[in-house]
Amino acid sequence: MILIIGRTGAGKDYLARELANAGLKQVLSYTTRPQRTPDEDTHVFIKPEESAAYKDKIATTVINGYEYFATKQQMKDNQVYIIDPKGMYELLSNCPDITFTVCYLYADDSQRKTKAVGRGADALHEAAVFDKRNTSEDGQFTEFEQVLKNPFKVKEFQATYPNVAGVFDRKNDYNPATIKELADQLLWSEGLMRYAASKGAS
Repeated sequence: MILIIGRTGAGKDYLARELANAGLKQVLSYTTRPQRTPDEDTHVFIKPEESAAYKDKIATTVINGYEYFATKQQMKDNQVYIIDPKGMYELLSNCPDITFTVCYLYADDSQRKTKAVGRGADALHEAAVFDKRNTSEDGQFTEFEQVLKNPFKVKEFQATYPNVAGVFDRKNDYNPATIKELADQLLWSEGLMRYAASKGAS
């Protein structure tokens, strides 16, 4: 499974769509936050009081006061999952039998905000939502970015979680070719792991 991680507005959904166009299926996590638009389909939207009914959660986080989570059932037959660092650590611990590729996507703050604000009809409202979410998730992303900047910490991370086969990080300049190149790299890595797994099984 490919885990896509990045701050709000970094282009995670765009990358996931590129991978979906190549045939990979995406986990749509549950969330208690409202839909940004009536046709938004990036999550399974539920009411806060419905969350307790899901007993097989394996990756959870709270951003901006809203809960996001995935269930064990969702890990079957899916290859892509957009997740934050907190949820990632929980998922890696709960799914030792799944091999993961971690892809961290980052971008300039001003560009992230511009993209995030453009996702809704009310620019002022979306700007306020971006600022609040960006502040809410800053701590966990800053901590994980420090890991990625240090090769020794990356090795320690992979030693702690041996089910992580590879770690990628890429700056999004919002050029479609950049995301296409990254998607191709991830697809190549995912295909190589599947080939190795099939050889091992045989």
